[in-house]
Amino acid sequence: MNSINGVTVPAQPVRVNTYDAGWYDVGLRPILENPGLGGNDPFGNPLSWTEYFQKVFANPQNSFKVPGGGLTCIDANGNPVVPPAAPIGSVFVGEVLDPATGTPIISGGLQKTESTDVAGTFKTPQLRNVEFNGPYFHTGGKGTLRQVIDFYDDGGNFPNMTLAPLIRPLALTEAQKKALIAFLVSLTDERVRFQQAPFDHPELVVPAGQDASGNDINTTVAAVGAAGATTPISRFLGLSPFAP
Repeated sequence: MNSINGVTVPAQPVRVNTYDAGWYDVGLRPILENPGLGGNDPFGNPLSWTEYFQKVFANPQNSFKVPGGGLTCIDANGNPVVPPAAPIGSVFVGEVLDPATGTPIISGGLQKTESTDVAGTFKTPQLRNVEFNGPYFHTGGKGTLRQVIDFYDDGGNFPNMTLAPLIRPLALTEAQKKALIAFLVSLTDERVRFQQAPFDHPELVVPAGQDASGNDINTTVAAVGAAGATTPISRFLGLSPFAP
């Protein structure tokens, strides 16, 4: 059992499946409705690198391994080091070993039949300037950061089979939610807020739909010099990040 903010939460088993790093299923929509990286391109190839390697490589065992000399790491003093590869005869031959434990840093070669968690996954964006990135999620279904926090506090909307294991009810207090939103707003670069160099831009002509006759309608965004604008850029619909 785990305790979060004094609330006892049953421990949940964590499945270990392979997925594309940086792509996660947060339970926003059902997988059948939003397959995400689990879908195919127009030529029938998997969008996921994980599933692509599994499909393309004919070897029925390992699709690929990462040799010890294939990675470069930095030690505590900032010096580059090459992780050692397991020697011939080792059960981990060809894999990158952690010098401290003698066990693989990477879990070994990708198996052609290995179970994956790529279905329903979408790219997770960075948090810098997230204040101005609304509407949020690939569906645009959340308009404010408060709504995003509430979504994660609920543990997502749908218990998909590929749901990322860290997506679970958080039992955040009201004060914690406000503090978290304030932290996210603090990640805004003030140069972005006022479109100052290097985030200024020339005059931009932006498509804005069509008229009744099918002719393109364009909107012109005036140029902003290196000094930036006198007024900040607007959030989505001018909403406060704290608005529920």
